[in-house]
Amino acid sequence: MLEFEEKLRSQTDLKKSLISYLGMIGGTNVKETVWRLLSKTINNTLAQQMNWTSVNGKIAFKNLTLKDVVFGAGRRNSLTSKVTDEEIEAIVKRWF
Repeated sequence: MLEFEEKLRSQTDLKKSLISYLGMIGGTNVKETVWRLLSKTINNTLAQQMNWTSVNGKIAFKNLTLKDVVFGAGRRNSLTSKVTDEEIEAIVKRWF
């Protein structure tokens, strides 16, 4: 995960490409879209080691570049293009 994060931070083209690719996942509403994105990018084992704020020594999703990718890809869906950060954040918190 740390290696992937470093690549996302240092290679802006990779980040943009990943947002475009994941933006095609779609969903019928914000919750479905965000949950589909998280399921495609984070496996269950890794998800158990993460939460939004790093409570109990877990990885803080809010500090990852992957968060920016998920938020950006979620907005590529025409049904969720105007969603706020706060709405996406609340859904991410529930997913973890």
